[in-house]
Order: sequence, then C-alpha cells, then structure tokens
Amino acid sequence: MKIVKNVLISLLTLGIVFCGIGPYKTIQVKALSVSSYAADTNGVTFTMNSGKMRLQVCKEDIIRVQYTTASSIPSKTSLSVNKVWDKPSFNVTESGDTVIITTSRMKAKVNKSNGSIAYTDLSDKVVLSEDSTNSKSLTPATVEGVSTNKIQTIFNSPTDEALFGLGQTQDSVMNRKGTTAHLANGNMWIYIPVLVSNKGYGIFWDNYSASDFYGNDSSNTKYRYVSEAGDMVDYYYFYGPSIDQVVAGYRTATGSAPLYPKWAYGLFQSKDYYNSQSELLAVKDGYRNNKIPLDCIVQDWNYWSPYTWGSHFMDESRYPNPTTLMNTLHSANVHGMISIWPEYEYTSSPKKTGDQDNYNALNSIGALFPSGGNHHFYDTLNANARTLVYQQIYDRLIGKYGWDGIWADNTEPQAYPDSVNMRTVNTALGKGAFYINAYPLGHSEALYEGWRKVGPSQKRVYILTRSGFAGQQRYGTTCWSGDIDCNFATFAKQIPAGLNFSITGMPYWTTDIGGYWGHPGRVDWTTSANNEMFTRWFQFGAFNPIFRVHGGGSRELYGSQWSASTKATLLKFDNLRYRLMPYIYSLAWKVTNESYSMMRPLVFDYQNDSNVYNIKDQFLFGPSFLVNPVTTAGATSRSVYFPSGTWYDFWSGSTVNGGNRATVNAPLSDMPLYVKAGSIVPMGPYIQYASQSIDPLEIRIYKGQNGAFTLYEDEGDTYNYESGKYSQIKFTWNESTQKLTIGARSGSYTGMPTNRTFNIVWVSPNHGNGVDVGTADQVVKYDGSEVVVSSGSTPNSPTPTPSSTPTSTPASQSTLYEAENGTLSGGTQVVQTGTGWSGTGKIAYFDASVGANCTMNVNVPTAGNYQVDFRYLVGFTTDQTESIYINGTHVKDVTFPVTGNWTDTWATVSDNFALNAGSNTIKVQHDSGDGAIELDYIKLYSNNTSMTPTPTSTPSSVSSIDLNNDGVINMADVILLATRFNTVKGNAGYVELYDVNKDGAINMADVILIAAKFNTVV
Repeated sequence: MKIVKNVLISLLTLGIVFCGIGPYKTIQVKALSVSSYAADTNGVTFTMNSGKMRLQVCKEDIIRVQYTTASSIPSKTSLSVNKVWDKPSFNVTESGDTVIITTSRMKAKVNKSNGSIAYTDLSDKVVLSEDSTNSKSLTPATVEGVSTNKIQTIFNSPTDEALFGLGQTQDSVMNRKGTTAHLANGNMWIYIPVLVSNKGYGIFWDNYSASDFYGNDSSNTKYRYVSEAGDMVDYYYFYGPSIDQVVAGYRTATGSAPLYPKWAYGLFQSKDYYNSQSELLAVKDGYRNNKIPLDCIVQDWNYWSPYTWGSHFMDESRYPNPTTLMNTLHSANVHGMISIWPEYEYTSSPKKTGDQDNYNALNSIGALFPSGGNHHFYDTLNANARTLVYQQIYDRLIGKYGWDGIWADNTEPQAYPDSVNMRTVNTALGKGAFYINAYPLGHSEALYEGWRKVGPSQKRVYILTRSGFAGQQRYGTTCWSGDIDCNFATFAKQIPAGLNFSITGMPYWTTDIGGYWGHPGRVDWTTSANNEMFTRWFQFGAFNPIFRVHGGGSRELYGSQWSASTKATLLKFDNLRYRLMPYIYSLAWKVTNESYSMMRPLVFDYQNDSNVYNIKDQFLFGPSFLVNPVTTAGATSRSVYFPSGTWYDFWSGSTVNGGNRATVNAPLSDMPLYVKAGSIVPMGPYIQYASQSIDPLEIRIYKGQNGAFTLYEDEGDTYNYESGKYSQIKFTWNESTQKLTIGARSGSYTGMPTNRTFNIVWVSPNHGNGVDVGTADQVVKYDGSEVVVSSGSTPNSPTPTPSSTPTSTPASQSTLYEAENGTLSGGTQVVQTGTGWSGTGKIAYFDASVGANCTMNVNVPTAGNYQVDFRYLVGFTTDQTESIYINGTHVKDVTFPVTGNWTDTWATVSDNFALNAGSNTIKVQHDSGDGAIELDYIKLYSNNTSMTPTPTSTPSSVSSIDLNNDGVINMADVILLATRFNTVKGNAGYVELYDVNKDGAINMADVILIAAKFNTVV
C-alpha cells in the first residue's frame, strides 16, 4: 500500500438536516464531514466531525465500511464473516475534496465535505454511491431495556437500476426496486441482508437485529437499510462487475459452500410424518419395486413419542431396531435423514431412564431459554451448548444408528409448541433482539462443526434447515421455504422466493413439492385438479438444487392417488433428474470450487437485458437450461421470454431465436424447457440412485456457438475431495471447426474407472431430444487421453485393410441388436444387475408405466418374413406378455414364459414378423394388461432368402474387417465400418471390396449385408 498524502481537513460548519425514515419518527442529525484521515496497511481510518469511519480494503474488490459516533471503532467478531483477510495492495490519493482508495480492480472515493462514499470502476464510472446528505447515521435507542443505536445507510439508485436479493420472501417480488421489506426471520420468510444490483455490485449489512429495507425513497431514486439495534454501521461492498463475481465476493467473505454427498442431489421422499419403522421400509419397497429413482427417505418429527422432545430417543414400539432399519435402507442404496429440533422438553415424570439427560445437561449451563410451557429452545450462540447439542445427537441418533442427514426443523425459531419471546431472552452474546436473525446460523454451526469433529467422518454433512442467515452456506445447509399452502398461487410465489434467496449467495434451496398443508381433510390428492397441481410443482422441483417431496398426506410417486398419466409424467421428470446427475454433480462442484450458483435468476447471465429484471417465473438451471414452470391451473401453454442467442426445445430439438417473447405449448406431460446453443450436457444412463452408474455417458452437443463444460467426478461421500481426490474432464465445442475436444483427464480418486464410454449426440430436430437415451452419432472409448471428434466423423477408428474372402461363414446367418442400443421410453432403463447379459447391460422396468418400451432400428434388403429371437428374463411365477409393434403398428402380443429369476436364468422366445425393405422399427412395449420382462437383445434371422446375397468380392480374413481387433467380426466392427465409410463413392481403395450390392458406393446397405454375412465370425 502506498500512501500518497495524508491531510488534515478543517472542520466544516455543522448543518442541521431532517431525514424521514419511514415508520420511525423524524430525527435531527448532524451532517457528516471528514476532519482528518490516516492510512495503514489494511485501509483508511477517517476522523469525522462526529465519530470515526473506517474503510478496510479486504480484497481488491471488497471494501468494508464501519462508522460509529463513538471515539473509536468498536471491536467486533462477526458471526457471518469468517475470512481472515490478507494484506491488500492499494493506493491512497487525494483530489480536491475527495480521498481516493484505488485497488487493482476498483476505487472508493470519500467526499470530505459530507463523508459519503462513491464506488467506481478504474475508469471512474460510478457503480454505487451513498446519499450525499445523510449517507450513514446512528440514532440513540433503547431496545428491550438495553441502550443501543438505530443504524441507517442510504444509497442512490438510478432509475435504470434493478435490485435483487434480501433472501426468501413470500411476496411474489423479483425486482426489489420500489418495494419494502421487514427483515425478521419467521416460518416461510428467510432474510439474508444481501442486496445485489444489475449495476454489478452487492451490499451485505453485517447486523443481526430486525431490519427494514426501503427501496422506494425519493420516488425510487434512493434506497435505505435500517437496523433496529447496533453499535455501528457495518457493511461490505462487493464489486463484480458480473453478478457471479459479486456472489463469489460474498462467499469469499462468509465462507464457501461444501460439497454434499452425491445422494443429496437425488430425490428425497418425505411426509408429515412417517409413523413407524415398517412404514419407512414400505416406502423403500414402493420405490424400488416400482423402479422409481430415489435416494433418501426422511423421518420427520414425533418418532420420540412417548419420550420427550429433545431426548433423541426413538420409540421402541414403533421403531424396534433402528440399526436394522438403516442397514436395510443402505442395502437398497437408500439414505435416511431424521428431523431434529433445537428445543428440549422438561417432564417431571420421564418414561425412560435417561429421558431428561439432554435437557439437564443444557439447563445446567444456563443454555435453555424460558418459555410459556415445558419446551425450551437452546441458546445457539453459546459455544458450549453447541458442542453438547451435537454430541447428544451423535450419541443417540447419528453415530448410534447410522442416519445420513439431519433435518433441522423450526430454526427461526417459531414459538411452537410453547410460546417464547426471542427478543427478551439473554443469549451468550447479549439480548436476543440484537441477534434474533442469527439464531439458525448458530444451530447450523453446531451441527456442521460437530459432525466434522465428532463424526461420522466417512460421510459428508447434509443439513436441511427451515431458516438461515448470511454465512450459513459454509455449514453444509439447504434451506426450504417452510410450511406453505397447497395451491397454484402459493406455488407461483416459491419461484421468486428461491431465486432471490440464491442471488444473495446462498446456493442450496428447495421447497415442499405440492406444498406443506396437504393433510387429510385439507387436500384430496386423488382429484384431477390436485394431480395437476402436484405434477406442475414436481416439474419445477426437478430443477431445484435439491429435489424434495414433503408435506401432509401421502405423496409417494407410486401411490394410488395418482392417475396413470400423472404417474407417467412424474416418473419422466424423476428420470430426467437422474439422467442429468453428471451435469448436476458437476455444477455442485462449481458451487464449491468457483462460488457458482446453480439456480439462476435471468439477470445472472443477461445482466444488461432490462427485459429480464422483473421476470419471476423463469430461471436458468446451470449454464444450459432455461426452466419455465407452469403456475396456472389448466394451462396448456405459457409465455416465455427467450434471452439473446439460439434456444433448443429440449423435447423436440427445434430452435427459437432469442431476444423476443413467444407463447409456447405446455401440455401437462411437459414443462417448457429449453437449452442454450453452445451447451454441452452430459447425461447418464437410467439409474435408480445418484451414485449407481457414471458410464456410459451421453454427451449432447447443442450447436450454434462455442461451448465448454467440465465433468467432475469423485468418491461421492467422503471429504477426500478436499485433499484433491477427484477427476475432471473438460469438453470444448468449437463452432467454426465443428470439433469437440475431450480434454485429457486431470486428477484421480479411489474407484475411478480408467476407461469411459462417451456417446456423442449432435442434437437436432427429433434427434437427441427428451428424456430417453439417444442414438449416438459417435462413440468415444476414452482412456483419459485427449480426443478430438469432428461432427460427422468417427474418432479412434482404424482404417481397414482390404483382403480376401473368409474361409468360413456361419451356418445360420443372423444380426444381433442389443436392446440397450435401442430407444427407451416411458421408464424403461438400462441396468447391469445379475449376470449373463451381453453388451453393456439389459433393459428393465417395462412395467414402469403403460407405454414403457424399447424400440430397435433394423434393416433388411428386401421385404418379407423374418424370424426374431427375444432373449429375456422373467422372475415372476407366471408367464408375461408384451406388445410388439412393427413400424409403429401393433402386430401381436408375444408371451414370455417364466425363467425362474431376474438374475441369470436367460431364455429365448422366437416369432416371425413381416418387414419392409430397408429400415424398420421393432418395438417391445408394455401396454395395458401386459406384464414385465427384462430384455437383453433381439436377433434377426435371414428367413427371407433375399437377406443374404453373396458379394462378388469379400474380405478373405477376419482381420480385414475386425476393426476393433477383438478377434471376432461382429456388430461393433460393422458400426465402425458404417460410420467410417458411409457413402464413400468412387475408387477409394475399398469400394470394389466392400460395395457388396454393387451400387457404386459404400453405404449402409452394404454394411447390413456384411453384418448379416459375417456376424460373429470367429
């Protein structure tokens, strides 16, 4: 830091001004002015005509401002800011009436006449300025009998400014310009004192008392923030200029968000409340038996009855063996989360020895607040209490039984079940009113720090909490939107609530899908109207950072309350969430490593587009997906604003040009979903739980502009990633060269697969669209080395060497089509359980829904009847039927006799079908009344003699077309040949040899003939 000048400034004549401050009475204040200033290695301290002001240069783009009317800046240990700042580099200069602090990225200019601060970029363009008349003030006040000050800051706000943040509100506001808010946490209202501007800055007011925001001062040209109590003005200025940089600055100051266990990004199933061990296990069976993806089942409150609240006992009559419960869930790859409240009940007649241990331990150190009954909240600002609380939870629940996550309910706290006055209680730090908004922050600290110190060390922390405060993201927390109603109007409010919460720097948010108050007698979930409402909410929930079903009434996805069409749509979006797991988990790493935000108001990425500032029902999910929930009952279309660029309809592949608004179709089965051109979206196989499989990956490329995406992978549920145990693979698309570069893998972790399969799909209309696994345009066998793929070419394919005719051919000629290479729809999935399947897996879940199917494309040279073998499993005790469609027409039902199990007892059933010359589709589908099978492949025989013409010139050895060098001529070689030489014309060295049908070109017709002739030649 270089001090250019330090000047003594003569005291200005004091003036009297009147400042209207909303609900507070008008008060007299002195105009501020600077008497002198002195710089040090961390900032500049100003002696004012009334008190002291300090600008601390925390970082080149972060300035802390403190002002007090006292003779010195009060000492303070922030509850929110945990960063220990390095010594920054900055200069202090003076120009006329202004003291200028300059860093490598910005300037802060202090007006000596009035003490106001203006923040500019390096070219002196003003980004934010304080009000010149009364920028900062302290007014003596008494709060709950304690002498303190009311704290106020006022900032200028130009007419074209849009303001976002302040946390989760339920007032349907997106842009907070011109609005007001009372910041006091309560059920459904989570206030984070962070405001973010489209101008490229953010403000964090480091104060924990109830506060008020006024965004409508002076005809909306100023805004002010007023806190009920405090020793000083204390705020942080974060400069972007991008909003991502603003959010990163906030997390630099208050802590990064740790990575959750991978299972936490899957589906949570919860209810108010499951009542027994058998009920929890029935939910597990309902999901797994119906092949519906799920990762976590939640035990909500009241599991302790008849014991006391806070005893952490589980009722033995309803939960006879919680260890067995958790082991059973874990064996099915399901995790368990349990509800724990920050309150403790006193009883003079305990039902069990030890019931009052937890209460007594906290009471003995004075860490329980008084209440209007027997239920007492503990003091989360008491460090000793925090240590005790987690140890109690660990000893009786987490460590003892193996629960995987903590649901921290009622953390505002709300006065329930007994009254409590949090304003009048005495905390370890002072009167409750001074710290009232920070209560959930202290509780989250207790749970996270306790878990990391005490254990379980082999699991990552996951905490779901109903309230929050600035800095809480560092404690592994997700907030949810509280006990909300079950209707479309409430649903619509959740979207701007979650978006404004996210833009404050709190990356993880969720909502009770369907709303909380859905209890019997309140909501009938069987009606078509409530099926519709739940479906629309579920579609939105699939694109929340955390995906949860919760509330009154049973809402399990397999339940009889849902119609067949509702079930099919719910399953489709559940499957979409799980197919996107590689994308989501990679974004989660960006949240941790780059301070990224997964759920993004449109202003994040379109900061200069004023059209997006007031949009509260659209958002981006990561860099690629434009999510457009439908929030109106009965709607089958909605208006969508498309920001600049080209957008692909996720469901059809058609494109829309941005910069305009359009009405788009929105049938109940779909939510309008678009993907930005230039996107690279990795999608996994169909799976049942988040960590089930990472291979093969379908890599969808949405052409139109350059793009990049980094795939992140690790062990899934340890903290080894903190010491570098993870891998990354960067995918880069170059639009001008039409080339995809798959970069060399960096890093490694235990269990990392050495080789990977990437199925590259160039998205276009009706190709690579929707939930189903697409047909690969190129297949990359990746070993960790860089690969470059050109659109329209095949990577890593050797050039075949012409040779002569094979010495033998198979007696029975056939073509094998692996079912996993077909098109899957309606819930069918590739699985790899059991043994004996060929290829990369088998197809299961034909009974997932009516219409679930597997469609395979086959080719024959001439029309005729062809024999088809179906290799399958049936583990039921009765024969099963499936419907067979040829070229989209139902032709017959085929019976699949019982094989004995779903593991390894394979059988084959054969039938004959009429096929057209050329391309045909064979679809195996579960229609109404059909059963379930697991399908390995179909084999198509040359029953029609025109199937096997003898080429006049054919290769004479296996090696000549054994392109993948596995010693067998099979479909893998044929695919390589097809993609390598498709439509090669003229004498290219291979035409005469491979042009089997003598049409002057090597094309798919020749490949089919070669496949039929040489398939499985050894």
